[in-house]
Order: sequence, then structure tokens, then C-alpha cells
Amino acid sequence: MTAKPKVQPITDFELIMVRAYEGQAMVEQVTAALLKSSFLVMADTAMPAGKWLGNAKPLMVNVPSSGRSYLPMFTHLSRLDGWAEAHPDFPHPHMVSLAWLLKAELPDDVGLAINLGWPAAMEIPPAGIVAMRAQLGE
Repeated sequence: MTAKPKVQPITDFELIMVRAYEGQAMVEQVTAALLKSSFLVMADTAMPAGKWLGNAKPLMVNVPSSGRSYLPMFTHLSRLDGWAEAHPDFPHPHMVSLAWLLKAELPDDVGLAINLGWPAAMEIPPAGIVAMRAQLGE
């Protein structure tokens, strides 16, 4: 049985994540909420409004459980605690919708990692990104 997260959810999507860990949310519910949500992405410089990164470089991390590169995303500013200190070259958080991010120039071999370090974190492997793009008709 999966352990219940010990952190109170702040956002609607976090509530769905916690419910999923408790076995109370179906994959379809999580995916639907995910596609409607916005997340903070850390970058080395400010991003132009409405444009994918411009000259900015996003923070990418290697997730040991998969051995792949992931783009860390955060559901709330408080979930960034420790990340800015650990990655001082990426001081600019930018709020982007997942739908917009899926349409952006995200490399095909990169996954998404939501709230790494939080008890109800979620990893979406590259194959999951391809499936969500297809669901959006991209």
C-alpha cells in the first residue's frame, strides 16, 4: 500500500495528487486535472511573456529512478523551497499551463517531474508526454 502523504495540499491539482496516492482518484481524473493546471518552471533568465523560453534555459534534472532528464515543475511557490538555493543558476520561476508546455519545444526524450521532494510527487515519462500531446490533438 502506498503511504499517505504527510503534507496538506495547497492547490486543486495537489488535492488530486494526494487523492491518487490514497487510491481515491482514477488516472483519467489525474490526467484531466493535469491538463487544466499551471505549474512553475525554473529558468536561468526571465522568459518573454507567452513565448517558450526565448533565450532562457530551463532547469533540467536527472531522475535516478528512470535515468532520464526531467523538467521539474511546481504547483505552488512554497514547493520551490530549497530548489533556488540548490540551483542558484535558475532563479526565475515562470508560471505556465501544462497545455501550453506540451505545445512548446520540449524535447521528445524529456519527462516532467511535479513537486520533486514532496511526498506526493509525480513523474511523467517521455511516453506520457507523447500520450498527452495526442490527447490534446497536437
